Amino acid sequence: MIRAVLDTNIVVSALITKKLSPPLAIYRAFIAQRFLLVTSLRILEEVEDVLNRDYLVKVHGWKPAQVSSRIEVLANLAMMVPDIPLAQPVSRDPDDDMFISAALLGEAAYIVSGDQKHLLNIGVYQGIRIITARQFADEVLNPS
Repeated sequence: MIRAVLDTNIVVSALITKKLSPPLAIYRAFIAQRFLLVTSLRILEEVEDVLNRDYLVKVHGWKPAQVSSRIEVLANLAMMVPDIPLAQPVSRDPDDDMFISAALLGEAAYIVSGDQKHLLNIGVYQGIRIITARQFADEVLNPS
């Protein structure tokens, strides 16, 4: 089964969107177990933190317990890997190295991100493709 790490921006977008989009299609494919999500406690904590920010609570309207419930679904269905920092920084933003570390530890083929400045510009790292949600949806979930 294909393994992929989803950046926080992809997960948050999938969870709060009201219309079909590549992040939502990816989330639905994950729930249907069409690929294995590789993640870590630190990544899920970041997702939860972002979802609990005031400006996003105004968008989705969930109480903290409802946010926690969604995080629990992710944790229960995903492959959890330990939070082990990289020996050498890879991304221009050291906080984004947690996605690369998770991908390496979970032997993921992909990191799916919307972060042009810090992750997507890397392209490929140790055989792991770093691609957009649209690329993942088109090339992996719905190849022609």
